[in-house]
Amino acid sequence: MAAVDSGDLVEGEGMAMNQWLSVRHRAGRRCHLHARNRLRLAEEIFALSVEALAAPLDAYDEALDDLRGR
Repeated sequence: MAAVDSGDLVEGEGMAMNQWLSVRHRAGRRCHLHARNRLRLAEEIFALSVEALAAPLDAYDEALDDLRGR
C-alpha cells in the first residue's frame, strides 16, 4: 500500500492509509515491548536455573561473562 501513488488514491483513501500505517506501527511497537519483556524473563529464568542446579560455569561461552558481571 505504501507504494501507491497519491494521484491514484480516491478521496479519503489517503487518510485511511495513514490510519492503517499508524495502527500497524503501534502494533509493531507493542509486539517489540512484549518480546523484550519475555526475553528479559527468559534470561532470569535461565540464570536462576543455572544457580539452582549449581551448574559449573566453565561450560558456558565466555561471551556470557559480561552478562553475569564477571
